[in-house]
Amino acid sequence: MKKRILTTALATLLSLGVISLPNNNVIAASAATNNHTFSQKIYDIDTGFPVGEIKTSVSSNTKELSDGTKIVTLSKTVTISGNNQNNKTKKSVDTIKITPNGEYFINGKKLSKEELSKPLINKVSSKAQSGGLSWLTSYNEINKDYYVLRSYPDADFWLDKGIGKQLTWYTKGNYKVSDFKAYANTVSSCRSSLITLGSTLLAELGVAVLTVETVIGTISAGGAAAITAREIYSQSTTAHEAMANAYSILENAY
Repeated sequence: MKKRILTTALATLLSLGVISLPNNNVIAASAATNNHTFSQKIYDIDTGFPVGEIKTSVSSNTKELSDGTKIVTLSKTVTISGNNQNNKTKKSVDTIKITPNGEYFINGKKLSKEELSKPLINKVSSKAQSGGLSWLTSYNEINKDYYVLRSYPDADFWLDKGIGKQLTWYTKGNYKVSDFKAYANTVSSCRSSLITLGSTLLAELGVAVLTVETVIGTISAGGAAAITAREIYSQSTTAHEAMANAYSILENAY
């Protein structure tokens, strides 16, 4: 009889959510951080006028396993309106793993020590002659309605350096040029936001140097500063996606 009473009581507590049983070696788990939304204008690089908007909703959830490994699930929904994007919405989920010995993985890919220690360079570098960022994705009208488009396939986290083989395409103006310019505008706007947000996070954390490791660690730790860190991460990934799309246009041009 006593055993039956204890079993019933345990079932009641579980159903009410007063206690929980461990699962999958998880010893601690944060509630999903309240989803927050932020937006930014996309500016035409030639005219300086706003041509669109990026609206991002992002949340994160951190679980700590019994061996000390932290698993961060970062969910993001990005809607781009205007900027020749036709209100495109994309949802993505990134999984970040941080091991007790200081190894970092994003979606299964291990980050090198060089990648983790890469600092934010708190300055805006020069732009290409016409539009875009010359070291990432850029376009230039070299004659009336005749363009040269250039893009790298990838970049570092802070968008300071292009990675891979740069492609170049000379072409008359067409819908592909319009799409390419839209992606270049997005990359440029995201990098400008990275500079601003980086300065904000530096002040929030009270540190002199902001690295990729600091951003990811702040996301996993939670708290007020994690909001800014998540925005930084989101700006970087959105720009990388735009770069990949721009590069794809050049790959398919030949």
